[in-house]
Amino acid sequence: MTVTVTERDENHMSQEARSLGLSVWDVHQEGHLVGIYHSEADAVA
Repeated sequence: MTVTVTERDENHMSQEARSLGLSVWDVHQEGHLVGIYHSEADAVA
């Protein structure tokens, strides 16, 4: 089973999230998005 954690780039974030300076981390399992987190630590846990 492959799990990948990547930081979402600004082009794929809402205008509100960008203006607040938020980071968003996507978790993909076997190519499917399975989670979205606001911290890398939560995403990899």
